[in-house]
Amino acid sequence: MRIYLFLFALLSLLGFISCKENDLIPQTRNFSTGNKQATYFTNKKGEIMGTYTEYFQSGKVQSLKEFDRNLEVGKATFFYESGQLREVQYFKDGKKHGGDTLYDESGRI
Repeated sequence: MRIYLFLFALLSLLGFISCKENDLIPQTRNFSTGNKQATYFTNKKGEIMGTYTEYFQSGKVQSLKEFDRNLEVGKATFFYESGQLREVQYFKDGKKHGGDTLYDESGRI
């Protein structure tokens, strides 16, 4: 029984330590009007991690970007204020990777 309690305590402690090292801190930037301008997460070093969302003044989503330690990675998606898809870009290690796909306001490429 003692061995199970010891293993449980050890695994709990390890889980707690690894969780704390990877904690992400939610961040919000606002327009001067007080409306939300961007939401994102930073790690404890202040590096942007995960999805970075930018908003129009109206509160509608303007863009969705992915970051890994301040470097833009993966797919970046931009929208018209109507909500219609405007542009898609791809990034690798903070640099554009491949071509852009542009859409008009009716959704045509």
